[in-house]
Amino acid sequence: MTTQLICLGEAVADLVEGPTDVFTRYVGGAPVNVAVAAARSGLQTSYRSVLGDDAAAYTLRSTLDEARVDCSSCKEQDVKTMVAFAALAAQPGAAETSYSFFLDPHTYQLDPLAFCQPSFSQHQIIHFGAVALAIAGLREAVISAVSQAHRAGAMISFDVNWRSELWPHSSVWQWEVRAAVGQADLVKVNAQELHLLTDCDAIDEGIATLMKEGVKAVLLTQGGAGSRYVDQFGHDEHVAAYTVQEVADTIGAGDVFTGAFLAALMQLEPLGAPPLTKIAGYSSAQVHRAMAYASCAAGLSTRFHGGTAAPFRAQVEEALQEWK
Repeated sequence: MTTQLICLGEAVADLVEGPTDVFTRYVGGAPVNVAVAAARSGLQTSYRSVLGDDAAAYTLRSTLDEARVDCSSCKEQDVKTMVAFAALAAQPGAAETSYSFFLDPHTYQLDPLAFCQPSFSQHQIIHFGAVALAIAGLREAVISAVSQAHRAGAMISFDVNWRSELWPHSSVWQWEVRAAVGQADLVKVNAQELHLLTDCDAIDEGIATLMKEGVKAVLLTQGGAGSRYVDQFGHDEHVAAYTVQEVADTIGAGDVFTGAFLAALMQLEPLGAPPLTKIAGYSSAQVHRAMAYASCAAGLSTRFHGGTAAPFRAQVEEALQEWK
């Protein structure tokens, strides 16, 4: 079956701090999290990146294989996997998780065209995020692939994903992200990122600014306040956050939301149409259900540690029935 979603970018070993200052390793990297979430929701998904030759890379590949994410276009090299030390908030909702990143400079010594094959089509979604734009070598390879996919008519999905630790100067981040937004059809963003990117205080004004720059759809995640989807086809849907009794952590919950949302959208009729054509024809009820599905998936993922804790489709559907 043809790949419907291609995720590009960084593979990360998340070392998450526990209550006794002991760090536990989990598979991470926003594109990986999105790919796993989409695949577990039944979408034909592939991942293109560099996979190293260390224990973290073996675990990462095993996780992708278990989720049935196609990794055949990944580049295997004798390098170390990028590491992110994640310090959780002292109390749920008190503050965002903070990260410290460590990367072997040899990891992403790539041909700029490394991720351009197999070629892209108008029936696919290409997803990437801003973290990749901060990494020399990976940046050029991802930009080349996105440019080629854009020319082929694929739908481009972009995660603003602000990580201050990777961008000493926010103005550089803003410039790089604005350039990426210029090629994006869908932009995933939270309220803080929307403000940083557009300099707009009001959410509606920020969304309108992105739309004026050519973005066709905005997916706004707001944690406990729920999520909102707005597009140029007349959809404007908000869903509440799906909550669980015990939260292990919220790492990657936004990525799970994105992957599950894209999967829910792509699996609606007509199945063979290009993504943007499909979305333009959806009713408000269809988009709202896709949002509710994604909210359930994101909420369920917080019961376990790590960004690849996305639930399977049957689990989400069961939760969604009980939530109604």
